[in-house]
Amino acid sequence: MARTELVFRVAILVFTSVVLVLTTAQVGPAASGEQRVIEFKGGGTDPVNSPCDQLMQRFAKALAERTQNKIKLTYFAGAQLGGERDIVEGVQLGTVGLAVTGVTSHRV
Repeated sequence: MARTELVFRVAILVFTSVVLVLTTAQVGPAASGEQRVIEFKGGGTDPVNSPCDQLMQRFAKALAERTQNKIKLTYFAGAQLGGERDIVEGVQLGTVGLAVTGVTSHRV
């Protein structure tokens, strides 16, 4: 298995675990027979179809598949949600669930 594939698998496992733990703790168990679906958006400033965008689209697909569509991520590349600062502020406000950023000089 290639190193990038291993890193990708570990990232999915950790991210899924964190999301499940946090959402279960916040909202409690679903009503009987009801299937709870967690949907959120993420974004970055890399161009659409860039390697980062392709990785995040692959991540979103794998996340949905491995959780039987109980967790769905919609990823917006190309600064569709704003610049890095806007996306990070969105995470802080709770309007964005995931930010893909580089090394930045702005304070968050």
